[in-house]
Amino acid sequence: MTSASSKPPRRSSQAVEGARRVRDEAIASVGVGILITDPHQPDNPIIYVNPAFERMTGYAAAEALGRNCRFLQGAGTDPSAVAEIRQALKEERDLRTELLNYRKDGSSFWNELTISPLRDAKGRVTHYVGIINDRTERKRVEQHLQQVEKLAALGTLLSGVAHELNNPLFIISGYAQLAREKINQGRYDDLKGDLETIREAAQRASTAVNRFLGIGSRAEARRELCRVDDLVKQALDLLSNDFVIHQVTVRTQFDPTLPSILADSQDLSQVFLNLFTNASQAMAEAHGRGTLSVSATLIQDQGGPWVEVRVSDDGPGIAPEHLPRIFDPFYTTKPLGRRTGLGLTISQRIVTELGGILTCESVVGQGTSLIVRLPIAQHSLAVVGEKPGAPMMLVVEPDLELQADIGSYLERQGYCVTRAGSGLVAVRSLERARYDVLLMDAMLPDITGEEFARRAVAMQPWLAGRTIVLAGKENVPDLQRFLKETGSTVVCKPFSWQVLGQRVRETLLGGSAAPGSPSGVAK
Repeated sequence: MTSASSKPPRRSSQAVEGARRVRDEAIASVGVGILITDPHQPDNPIIYVNPAFERMTGYAAAEALGRNCRFLQGAGTDPSAVAEIRQALKEERDLRTELLNYRKDGSSFWNELTISPLRDAKGRVTHYVGIINDRTERKRVEQHLQQVEKLAALGTLLSGVAHELNNPLFIISGYAQLAREKINQGRYDDLKGDLETIREAAQRASTAVNRFLGIGSRAEARRELCRVDDLVKQALDLLSNDFVIHQVTVRTQFDPTLPSILADSQDLSQVFLNLFTNASQAMAEAHGRGTLSVSATLIQDQGGPWVEVRVSDDGPGIAPEHLPRIFDPFYTTKPLGRRTGLGLTISQRIVTELGGILTCESVVGQGTSLIVRLPIAQHSLAVVGEKPGAPMMLVVEPDLELQADIGSYLERQGYCVTRAGSGLVAVRSLERARYDVLLMDAMLPDITGEEFARRAVAMQPWLAGRTIVLAGKENVPDLQRFLKETGSTVVCKPFSWQVLGQRVRETLLGGSAAPGSPSGVAK
């Protein structure tokens, strides 16, 4: 009589050895690079690489074993990707990322890296397995197709160029002919007004051209403080002619107190152009007209705060079976040759690289909403030293280090300080609070110092005698005229803290206090 047993039959040593040999041969023959590291040894060194790793990197196994994987990094490797890898190892979790690595000969390649922890029977991590995939060619194709997508958008905009330029060119031509007739008739008194009209029309034409210049070119990414609502308005303006053609009505709602974000303005403008173009075409194809609703608001959600841009159309909507794939590369429901299927893919990549989120909500027959959420720039608008009753200072300085130094010094003197890196950011500050003294750099990145000072005085008239201009030179005719017209004083760079402090105290004592604000000097 035999008894049943639940234990599996024991494999012979020969069978076990055969299975290991098949496993090792399989790992050695695959086309992707494989490496194994030992986190229990100092610096988590590599203990195994397969032949594909050697071919891909140019390093022989003997040159890689015993070293940490960072030897593949170089000058172009994104520090944020490296930090992401370190965090995954620290948390003992899987990770898939993309970063620029370097071969032994110094050439670079895009590495699609997957990291997976190996665990023992008790769940403890024993090793890490890394899979390296060379995605350089795919990256090159993506970048090329991104340019194709941008040029496709440019084609849509070109009809708007003629529309934008025709009106000012007509004015220039007409008034030039009129001026010539007046000269022939000896009527010189009226020429000044005609020439000013020509100048204004030429400025309109120049502005229109400049708005279009950056669309087709691609410079290196350069992040700077941006106003999202300004970029949205610019993109809507660029597509205004397209909206007229497709009979699209545009409705907007912008929060006037939106903070700035840190982004490449050209890339972010491309995102909005893609979203607006998609919406316009969807509505036009569905019923020949439509309403595009665009809002930009500040929200607190999912670890925010975020600046949220919501782009909604009343088009046909997206079928549920298509919705999960709309961000996939080359996926499109449009006829062949109409679009590349990369617009939303590129937009999502740009938003994700900024630390943001791009999502979609859609109901068939009712329309679609694309929602862009972007993290605010923590240093774009900083209020420090909030001391009840202290005089309020607004420091407008594009050099962030100098801005921080001035703010810290004034705070130590007992003032309440608001810092801003540009004129438009400072305007938002003036909308929120009343200030006793305005300290501003003569050169601002977005609007002229003169224009900003006039706007500041228009908003808070008592600042006319309470503005300090930080300038490199004092004996500049334009600056002297500006100081005389605005009643401002100047502090020349480089300056000492004693000089700045004395000038602030003199300004507080010499000007009229802001309504509802203390007029005394901080002790």
